[in-house]
Amino acid sequence: MIKLALFDLDKTLLDDSSRLPQEFDLYRQKLEEEGVKLGIASARTFFSIAELFGDRLDRLAGTCDNGNTIFDGNNFKVLNCWKEEDIRYLISFVERDPDIGLVFSGTEEYYTDPLTVERLHSHGRGKLAAFVRDIEEAISEGKQICNCHFVCFYEGYPSMQECVEEKLAGPLQELQENWDLMEAGWGWVAVCVPGEGKAAGIRSLMREYGAGREETMVFGDSDNDSSMFREVKFSYAMKNASESAKKAAGYITEEDNNHNGALKAALERTLAEKNRD
Repeated sequence: MIKLALFDLDKTLLDDSSRLPQEFDLYRQKLEEEGVKLGIASARTFFSIAELFGDRLDRLAGTCDNGNTIFDGNNFKVLNCWKEEDIRYLISFVERDPDIGLVFSGTEEYYTDPLTVERLHSHGRGKLAAFVRDIEEAISEGKQICNCHFVCFYEGYPSMQECVEEKLAGPLQELQENWDLMEAGWGWVAVCVPGEGKAAGIRSLMREYGAGREETMVFGDSDNDSSMFREVKFSYAMKNASESAKKAAGYITEEDNNHNGALKAALERTLAEKNRD
């Protein structure tokens, strides 16, 4: 029997325009009737998820900030925070390469360094720059820093993918001695504790809801979903997922994120396991 179903957001539960499926509430209700708790497993921040779901958040649980935060409705708990010395070490890499930036997130806001702000503007991403505060202010105020991503400015490269691959094989390679660096889509690279990432949050949620490996489903599309794929029996990569994500998952959805592939597969698996029992 399936007890818990957890979904990545971008390019998994959400379509290419970052919208929820029109049938989201219908599928949520059907899964709840089968005793399944719906949840989110995203690299996004808690405040971003709260804005996306609005009043629907009351019925959801999840892990965000790449496994560093868990939540149940509007209540959240930070599991891991970034240390000041590690933050400053990561910022030094922005100074070495003009085609990368660094964005941190806390429980309420995004943070970055002045050089990244300058690059966001020069690469046509001023809208994002308007929402970030100076990381030095966050450090001085003792803010909890829950998440970290490099952003690759791929203008001038043959493709976004080639830019990300070049950075991972070049200037960012040194970081992989201490952290896992995983492509997170849209030119973002997640920086995570080795072997953990979303897996840490998934394990906490499974304990919270009394769901074992064979009672949990997870859905994702990118490299940063691979750690949570290893935690459960029913791990699904989207039809539109990266090839590495498909190799890491146990199953692949029949439909992509633009055709509600994740929720359809979740309901199908839930009913199949119910009939098996």
